[in-house]
Amino acid sequence: RPSEKFAQLGRGAHVLIHEATFEEALQEEAVARKHSTAGEAMRVSRLMHAERLLLTHFSQRYPKIPGEMESEGHESGEEEERKTIATTGVAFDLMKLRLPDLEWIPQLKGPSRWLFPGGEDGDEESVM
Repeated sequence: RPSEKFAQLGRGAHVLIHEATFEEALQEEAVARKHSTAGEAMRVSRLMHAERLLLTHFSQRYPKIPGEMESEGHESGEEEERKTIATTGVAFDLMKLRLPDLEWIPQLKGPSRWLFPGGEDGDEESVM
């Protein structure tokens, strides 16, 4: 679960790799199962002042990129929130990165949607 103490210890990190098992709508389940939502991971990243955030350990329940990572609907949000969205990417099992690669990882959000069978809107036909 997200921790303010953890955020303080990691302050100024180049990269935060954080699990995001549940969507924000499943907050209660995330708490019950001792996991985090994508939104919680993004808040920890902001508290840490992490340069980049990589979300991982997604639940098989929702076959799509977490909605919290999308910039749509966040135009009126605070500057820090928009910056976090812009510097967030997804990580997968066995993925290897070098620190210089982190700069372009957020650009993979769009193409990463094709790796999730439900596409952007959860409709399997949207991928075909």
